[in-house]
Amino acid sequence: MNRKWYVRQSAIFFTIAVFIVCVFTASSNAQGVYKNGNVHPKVASVLAELQDKYETDVINIQSFARERDIKIEYRDKVTVFLISKPDGTVDAIDRNALQSYGVEIVKSGDKVMKAKVPVNMIKQIADNVAGISFIKLPDKPLPLSYTSEGVGLTGASVYHSTGYKGAGVKIAIIDVGFKGLSSAISAGELPGSVAKIDCTSSCTSTTFSNETEDHGTAVAEIVYDMAPEAQLYLMKIDDNLDLKDAKDYCKNNGIKIINHSVGWVNTNFYSGECYYDNPVCTVNDAYSSGILWVNSAGNSAQQHYEAAFSDPDADKWHNVSGSNEAVTIYASAGSTIQAFLTWNAWPATDQDYDLLLYNSYSSISPVASSNTSQTGTQLPIEDIYYPVPASGTYYLKIKKSSATGNHKLEVYSFNHNLNPAVASSSLIGPADAVNAMAVAAINKDKWSTGPYESFSSQGPSNDSRIKPDISGPDGVSSYSYGSFFGTSASSPHVAGAAALILSHKPGYSVSQLWDALTDQAVDMGATGKDNVYGYGRLDLPASQILQPDISVTDTIPPVDDRNMPFGNISAGSLSSQTVTVANSGNADFNIGQIAGANPVATPFEISNDNCSNKVLVPAATCTFKVTFAPSALIMSADSFDIPSDDPDESTVTVSVSGTGTLPTPDIKVSDARGPADDLQMPFENLTEGLVMARAVKIANYGTANLVIGAIALNDQLTPPFEILNDNCSGKVLLPTEDCTITVNFTPTATGTFSDSFDIPSNDSDENPVMVAVSGTGLSSADNNPPSSPELVYPANGQINMGTTLSFRWKNCTDPDLDQITYHFYYSEDPDFIGVTSIQASAGNKTVHYAGTGLGLLLFGMVFAADARTRKKMFLLIVIITMFTMLFVSCGGGGGGGGGGNGGGGVTSDEVTRSVSGLETGTTYYWKVTVDDGKGGITESQVQRFTTQ
Repeated sequence: MNRKWYVRQSAIFFTIAVFIVCVFTASSNAQGVYKNGNVHPKVASVLAELQDKYETDVINIQSFARERDIKIEYRDKVTVFLISKPDGTVDAIDRNALQSYGVEIVKSGDKVMKAKVPVNMIKQIADNVAGISFIKLPDKPLPLSYTSEGVGLTGASVYHSTGYKGAGVKIAIIDVGFKGLSSAISAGELPGSVAKIDCTSSCTSTTFSNETEDHGTAVAEIVYDMAPEAQLYLMKIDDNLDLKDAKDYCKNNGIKIINHSVGWVNTNFYSGECYYDNPVCTVNDAYSSGILWVNSAGNSAQQHYEAAFSDPDADKWHNVSGSNEAVTIYASAGSTIQAFLTWNAWPATDQDYDLLLYNSYSSISPVASSNTSQTGTQLPIEDIYYPVPASGTYYLKIKKSSATGNHKLEVYSFNHNLNPAVASSSLIGPADAVNAMAVAAINKDKWSTGPYESFSSQGPSNDSRIKPDISGPDGVSSYSYGSFFGTSASSPHVAGAAALILSHKPGYSVSQLWDALTDQAVDMGATGKDNVYGYGRLDLPASQILQPDISVTDTIPPVDDRNMPFGNISAGSLSSQTVTVANSGNADFNIGQIAGANPVATPFEISNDNCSNKVLVPAATCTFKVTFAPSALIMSADSFDIPSDDPDESTVTVSVSGTGTLPTPDIKVSDARGPADDLQMPFENLTEGLVMARAVKIANYGTANLVIGAIALNDQLTPPFEILNDNCSGKVLLPTEDCTITVNFTPTATGTFSDSFDIPSNDSDENPVMVAVSGTGLSSADNNPPSSPELVYPANGQINMGTTLSFRWKNCTDPDLDQITYHFYYSEDPDFIGVTSIQASAGNKTVHYAGTGLGLLLFGMVFAADARTRKKMFLLIVIITMFTMLFVSCGGGGGGGGGGNGGGGVTSDEVTRSVSGLETGTTYYWKVTVDDGKGGITESQVQRFTTQ
């Protein structure tokens, strides 16, 4: 009896305990358990879930993928982005390993590789292929659509009536599809001359015969209405690498304006930052290449939410307001909820948040979730794609999975408004880019009075810049759409207007074109540029038409003062300067005969006259030369006229003057220790027995031959200094010629040494030139020098190099285990005259451990660093030095990472230094010295290479 009672009581107790555990588990998660087994630290959660589904339920894999807008292709492959490591590039991704997994590489950017990978191998590739930090679905463009009337509203009709219709200007419409293009051409809404380019593969010509999206066609119609004689390029893209390719096509084909009525989310923190080949990188490169990028600001004012993460009840769920922990969405059955979350922890983070969607506020199980695990190398992004089965209210919730602070959160929804919505800072990429002209929308029926469209995205950008930049009309008539609403419609009005201005001012730079649009905008809203209208509504005033304006400049500064002082010129020689006449107006003007009514007399002369009796169209230029050729020692002055039909200035008078002088030599001495021209050569501290050589250059900057005497004859150098390789003594240097000598410092004892030597010449102003030398010899008993650097790449004499290089040399060792510093030099001068080494400084921002010999490789020079920066750098150097001392007995070290043109793989015993901005078609010389800080200095050989 008692035993049965105990058994019964035990069963009851066990049941209660299980119930309590279940309740506790559910309540501890607050909104239900959603972290599935598909979470992988290097794979986006939706892709990890896709692979799990493939391996457990392959029969339903296609429907599973369709519900998430994923396309499974031939041989069960899916297109993904392989993201390189934050400090690397796609060059570090092991392509052979990818091939072994059956991966097809589609295209590559700098940081992102697009590839087709087997669904069942995604996680294995992430785990086992070197160089990959994260795998995700490609970033997708989002069309922003919510005779155009805008032609009359914006003033474009005035340009048309005066003959400026965009002729000679190329405009690209980069968009997601061009359905109905043939019908639009047949209806006369687009010209038959449009170029059709498909950049989803390799920017090749196409017909767009199988399109499903007509957004790009509607956009192109507006551009054509605004600029009917411009050459239109219709370019289809599908992801941001396609966008990069499209931009490169524009650069290579002389396209000067791009319209992009498309938005991108989760590619940065909407602060204009360039990460992982995102659209901002593409926009910035386009602008630097002289292309105006016009972009929709976005239609997200009512579909955007932002706030700092708030958790007053400490349950890890974001509180939207009070105790409310959800942003609500009302969605109809058959629609698709697309929601995107990011936070301010770019570009890679270990701060982990998750995004979940519920069909009721109190539900413990989400209907969709994005829970990528951010562990340090992943992007701070989550996104949800959910086909709505039943109409009703849905609830977006954000959970702090693992984060140390309260980050600023950005949430965007497409297709549905959010409640609450935050209109401020609702721009989407790449409208946040500094170099993107972001366009807001004003309904055409309220064009003069406003207000702006309620959905039009607003600024500022998340780095506090005022955006958008200008406003255009929407709600205009469209063959493809009927009434066309959204910033997708306002943007092409601005792009078309830019084409009209450029056809009128073909010489305009991209910055001038930008200013022409924004300066003429009609201010609306708050005075000046604001975060709703930008500078105001687009306007092309008639006052800008048909006003010629003559501009005259020459090549003697100041170039625009219409005065040409030739200065002192040797009698019997000549000096020739160029005069440029430009039309800075927007109408033609006629030039008469240069110096016809007021001719110049000898010793001045007009030649190479390409201006007389010429018609200059707007922005055109012509030139002629003025020559001064004195035959005697005399000062001369004169003037001449430039006549034209400029109504404001019919005659421009230019004054000329000059003095004939005797030719004289002018000696200039420089050396390889900066300052190069101070006639001081302080050698570095050097261990006795070592040799250090420095070059001295002697040049003739005068107008007569320079005769050099015997160098160091009257003031000789004594050991430890000596002159070698004397190519100058007794030499005659013609004007602009030079020669070099070498000064060696070879201390054989300890102590400080100084001396000087003379350079005699026939320069009466400076004879002789005295050069002081000094140096300190250190005891060899106390120090042994490091090994000499062995240069690896670029090899000596190598040609066709890029303008960005990763220089490499072998690590050096120090017998005394002294800390060593590398000094890296590159120059067009083989003697390195006046060249400063790239080495350690108090403000260095980048420090790379260099390997054996307690070596620190210190690169980069920062000329402004506050006390805090210096303090941090000192700490960093101390930490790295201590780390090196701990591990020196293990040997080995490592080089830094390399940039483009790396010349093969970097081995563990090499050091790298990346340099960009080299000139094309130029021969360079480079060398490396290594210094142990105790007088032990060794130097590599000098090698040369040539850029292509």
